[in-house]
Amino acid sequence: MGRKTKSKAPILIFHGTADWRILPGSSFAAAKALQQCRHPYRLVMLEGSDHSLSEHAREVYASTKTWLDKYVRDKEPSPDLKPHGR
Repeated sequence: MGRKTKSKAPILIFHGTADWRILPGSSFAAAKALQQCRHPYRLVMLEGSDHSLSEHAREVYASTKTWLDKYVRDKEPSPDLKPHGR
C-alpha cells in the first residue's frame, strides 16, 4: 500500500469588499489560518464587488480557469510557504 499524505491542494479565495452577507474579515481570518498551517492559498479581494462577485465575473472566471489549469490540469506542485528570502 502507498503512503498516505495530507493534501496540500492550493485554495483560491475570492471575496467582494461590498459583500453585505459575509464581511471581508471572514476571508482574512481564513487566509490567516491557512498561513499559520502553511497551506497554500491565494486571497483575492475584489473592490466594490457583492457576494456573487457579479461586478468582476470575467476576472473571477479567468482567474479560476488559470488556477485550475495550473494545479489540476498541469499538476504543478503547490508552492512552499516556508519563510525564506532576505
